[in-house]
Amino acid sequence: MNEEAVRQLIDLVEKRRATFVRAMILDRDNQLVATGEVSPLSEGAFQVFHIDNPKDADTLSSKAVILRRSDGSEQKILRFERCPHTQYSTHFHFEIET
Repeated sequence: MNEEAVRQLIDLVEKRRATFVRAMILDRDNQLVATGEVSPLSEGAFQVFHIDNPKDADTLSSKAVILRRSDGSEQKILRFERCPHTQYSTHFHFEIET
């Protein structure tokens, strides 16, 4: 890949990440289990969550029940799975109830 293509790819990733908002993942007792950034709600039921502390990633899939965005809105999480392609950035793909 040439230098210009790499620069364009980096720009695209930065623009995409700028659309993400702060969020918390809560368990069934409404207790905080992780913080991070989540893709915009406008993307529909299928979302992406980038966890702040990768040390919390191992147990997060089994605990994630509620997504609370920085604006206070909450959605029930139907499915929450760690992406197997996380060598660069630990993140999860999940589905919310709409």
